Amino acid sequence: MTVRQSWYEFGMKRAVKVAISLPDDLLHRVDRARRERKLSRSEYFRQAATNLLGLSGEQNVDRYVRGYANQPETADEVEAARAASARSLAAEPWVTTLLDWEEQDRAQRGLARRIRQSRIGAFRQMADFDWTWPKKLDRDTLEEYFRFDFVPQAD
Repeated sequence: MTVRQSWYEFGMKRAVKVAISLPDDLLHRVDRARRERKLSRSEYFRQAATNLLGLSGEQNVDRYVRGYANQPETADEVEAARAASARSLAAEPWVTTLLDWEEQDRAQRGLARRIRQSRIGAFRQMADFDWTWPKKLDRDTLEEYFRFDFVPQAD
């Protein structure tokens, strides 16, 4: 059994001319309001009727969701849309810069996360070390170790 759907269930596919009678003062108010919104008279009345009937907002979303549930895109359509968007973005010069920034930021966040998880704590430079404590520390020997002269050089 085929269910016939009306033209208005799929959006405005055809328009119908309608003549209405309005008092002069109301027509002037309508014209003033539509000019402020930069709308044609037809569009102004269409929006008013749509809002009055509650056809905007949630009902449009519900209708879209029902339509998508009945006819979702295929895997080929999804891949074609993804490829088209990738091609169009690849041509933009700012995309490479943005991706470089994102990669650097991601690497910095990863390093910070690994340091935080290691619980190593803060590092202190040798120049900031308090040499007055501990008193038995041989500064010359320690500085010699930190030059790593005992590690053979690779050629």
